[in-house]
Amino acid sequence: MKTIKEAVDKYIKDNFYIGAIEPDNVTQARKVFKAGVEFAQRWIDVKDELPETTMETIKSGNYIYTVSPVLIKTSNGRFAITKRKMFMDHGWYWMGSSSFNESVEYWRPIELK
Repeated sequence: MKTIKEAVDKYIKDNFYIGAIEPDNVTQARKVFKAGVEFAQRWIDVKDELPETTMETIKSGNYIYTVSPVLIKTSNGRFAITKRKMFMDHGWYWMGSSSFNESVEYWRPIELK
């Protein structure tokens, strides 16, 4: 896996002819690319947003599930891969350990290839 710096360098090399561009423009392009990568890798606070508000869901019987799994980070610093589900309009909860519902602080999508 490439580091952010390696990805930025490749992007600049592939998309800019360095000799024809002012150095400030290249510097700005590096900053914008790096900001985009960092945004894509951000953790989302559960107080701000939950997966079911932005991700695809599917209904099966009396349950609704988020289709894609997410990576969660708990208040005790642990990580897990899980989904969200809801039973008959009784509210969404994290699948897995019952302690997840109280301890999940952050989540982020997982890009599956």
